[in-house]
Amino acid sequence: MIIIGSLILVLAAATQVTPIPHPYDGLFLGPLRSNYTLELFMDHLDPQSKLAYPSVMQYYNQNQKWLGLIIHIFPLSYRLLSFNVALAGRFIQMNYTSTNFTSYIDIMFQKQEAFIQQANQNDFQTMQNTVTLYAMQATGASFNTILNGMNAYAANRSLRNSYDFACSIKMPGTPSYLINGVWVPDASNITTVSGWQQLFNSISN
Repeated sequence: MIIIGSLILVLAAATQVTPIPHPYDGLFLGPLRSNYTLELFMDHLDPQSKLAYPSVMQYYNQNQKWLGLIIHIFPLSYRLLSFNVALAGRFIQMNYTSTNFTSYIDIMFQKQEAFIQQANQNDFQTMQNTVTLYAMQATGASFNTILNGMNAYAANRSLRNSYDFACSIKMPGTPSYLINGVWVPDASNITTVSGWQQLFNSISN
């Protein structure tokens, strides 16, 4: 994989262990001090995000002693119901554990194809109820707790801020990645653990 020379220089400068600042947006996983922080911008209803996500999590789980991971929800407006699906994720992120949050991601990716097909055949309330049921499965919370949380201002405003944040740093779509704050275009094509290993090897060498 070709990595732009200037990118390598920028990332190599970060090999000294430094404190990771509290992220402006997203769910942070990993050590408080790390050489590298990988940021993923994903959409629950994006097939490419679904394809990429397992390798990201597997590589992170294998290397979490030195690798930080920030998961950003970036619901793209041209995907039907993407914002509503992401809204449940944001409510979970704000009120439950990181395990609940990633469980919801797993559930949505498992249900993604069927959900998209159903979204074209059913009304909004039916699909909203479906999202709520998936969020219940991830958290164990009641139907009304999830639904009321999704309809509350806090989660809605927070998710809109996330969208604005991704746009402000010119993320082109999903999945997109930053490493130590630097956009890595080639990473969007990675779908295997070996691909991530090759990328980080090229940066650290």
